[in-house]
Amino acid sequence: MLNQVHKLKQSYYLKPLTVVVIAAAMASFSTVLPAQSDNQSSEMRDLVRQTQGLAPNKSAVDTGEKKRPPSATSDPATIYIQAGADAEQADKIRELRKNLDKINHGRVTELFALFKEMHGLTTQAELDETKILSIQEKINVLQADMGMEKTRTLISIRKILTPKQRENLVAIIRKRSAQPETTH
Repeated sequence: MLNQVHKLKQSYYLKPLTVVVIAAAMASFSTVLPAQSDNQSSEMRDLVRQTQGLAPNKSAVDTGEKKRPPSATSDPATIYIQAGADAEQADKIRELRKNLDKINHGRVTELFALFKEMHGLTTQAELDETKILSIQEKINVLQADMGMEKTRTLISIRKILTPKQRENLVAIIRKRSAQPETTH
C-alpha cells in the first residue's frame, strides 16, 4: 500500500498532508478486516492505477510493482477461524466483509476523484478557497463514514463470536502485533 501511495506521490505533485490523507483512505479500505480477497486487492490496485493515469490490469512487470504470492489469508474469516469460529460463523463474517467492501468501494472511488480534483485546484496560481475547502469537507465526511462503517462491521463480527473465541482472537491479534497481553 505504501508503495502505491509513493507512486501516486511521484505521479502528481502532492503536498505531504494530501499523501497522508490518501494513505489513510487506502488503509481504511484495504485493512478493514484482517485480509482482502485477490479480487478486492486488484480492484484497489486498479483504482490507484487510474489515479496515476495508468490503465487498469497492468501486470506487475508493466508497472514495476512486486508480484505478491497468493496469500493463504485471502479469506477474511481466516483469523476468526483460527480463533475457533465454526463454518456458520465464518460464513456470516464473510458476508459482513463482503457488504463492507461493497459499501466502501463506491466511497473509495469517490475519494480518489476528490483527491484528483483537489490536486487540480491546488496546482493553480489563484486558489479558489471556497472550492478547496468544500472538497476537503467532502473528503473528511467520506473518510469518517468509511471509518464508522469499518468499526460497525468489526463490532458486528465480534458479536458473532463466543466469549472464548473473542479471547482467542485478541490473543492472536496481540501476538501478531507483538503487544504484551494484559490481564483484567
